[in-house]
Amino acid sequence: MPTTFSWTDEVRAAHAELSPFQASWLDFVAQRPEALAPEAFDLDRYGEIQPEKIQPWPLFAGAESLRSIAEGVRDVMRLVGTIPLRIFGGEPDRIADFYGCTVDLARRVMTLIEGGCLPHLVARGDFLGGPQSFACCEMNVAGNLGGWQVGHWAERIAASPLVAEFLARERLRVSGTHPIRALFEHAAAVGVAQGLAAEGELTLALVTRGRVLPLLVKDAARLWSQILESAGVGAGRFLICDERELTEERGRTFLRGLRVHLFVDWGEEMKEGPIYRTQAAGQGFCFNGLVDSILSDKRNLALLSEQSEGDLYSAADRALIARHIPWTRLLVEDYTDRAGDRVFLPEYVRQHRQHLVIKPGTGLGGKDVFVGPALGQDEWEARLDGALAAGTFLVQDFVPTSSYLFQAKEGGAAPHEIVWGSLLFGDRFGPLVLRGAVRGAGAVNIHRGARYIVLLEVERAA
Repeated sequence: MPTTFSWTDEVRAAHAELSPFQASWLDFVAQRPEALAPEAFDLDRYGEIQPEKIQPWPLFAGAESLRSIAEGVRDVMRLVGTIPLRIFGGEPDRIADFYGCTVDLARRVMTLIEGGCLPHLVARGDFLGGPQSFACCEMNVAGNLGGWQVGHWAERIAASPLVAEFLARERLRVSGTHPIRALFEHAAAVGVAQGLAAEGELTLALVTRGRVLPLLVKDAARLWSQILESAGVGAGRFLICDERELTEERGRTFLRGLRVHLFVDWGEEMKEGPIYRTQAAGQGFCFNGLVDSILSDKRNLALLSEQSEGDLYSAADRALIARHIPWTRLLVEDYTDRAGDRVFLPEYVRQHRQHLVIKPGTGLGGKDVFVGPALGQDEWEARLDGALAAGTFLVQDFVPTSSYLFQAKEGGAAPHEIVWGSLLFGDRFGPLVLRGAVRGAGAVNIHRGARYIVLLEVERAA
């Protein structure tokens, strides 16, 4: 493992552009080379929150550095929410045909949208780029977003000896919001605004068939009680259940006799059971339930990208699309526009591997995401042929990203690429969930070896 640490003026300038605090962290590491060793941060003692998924070095940034991402995720989420009505006219047959769902499911999704769910949904926009220009590569409109444990890691990393020493030396105060707290504050506000707490009680259920980290469960119950008290709600509980355990009576949903008002969908099983019927009747609300299957489809970005050159959206919205969404198209045997030229899409994709990414419309964990610059031409063409045959893929411009130095898994430091995951709760910008991988590794994804990077939002102490 290297015992010294140095960097070029260009690398330092990139860090300073992101945040002066990040550049100062590099200065600190140069003076404290023990920070290059993974064991210096002793993360393994926090085994209950998956230390193998955490990058030991945090990223330090001020609130102003995050403004462009905050504005971008709000804009893209609003535009994605317009698609069912603006592009498909709200017609269930057309929606079902495009997304490959049943007409009945599409009809139910439209019932929720027309019932006013869009302003309250939970989402995470994944952005690529650098401080001056971020582009949204996908929008995940779902309740089962990854990275909720980052709030716990922020507390522990900020308190680790080396980071605490750096914060004290630079006179920095850590601010920012715990992701679970931000979600719960939003959920309570929605419940109160919709009159669900009229009887003095507001209970929230995390609906999943999977395992939830015990520390998250304990912390969630404590946070929910605190937030209800702050909201002036007399009572309520945080529960974890499988939707099959729920029952329905007079349009309301119950778990073993206890009424449940709010639901966070952490599974992929929820269809048209009691949770949907309760929300449709105005007796409950789900973050996000059935609408996930439509609004989280990555092909939505292709639909919007195409409209940046049409007249279906206003000039202001077309400008937002051009600013925040890279060139994206449905990957089909057809012609499309590219930089003012009419091109046959399969042939264009075949010839421009170095500048493109192929990905499926649905899927998790970076599965079947093919980054052109990381593949040889033969493999690229084979992946292209498979995607064309499937008919559910999209192609998108490869977005060059700035590189930042972080600790390598074996020790030392290496340039990393970052995916900036921006949480959004309704119209409220939430904490960032960042993933980083050594540059050139391909798709930056936790399931492919990337690690979460804890962002510490800092400001100078008075």
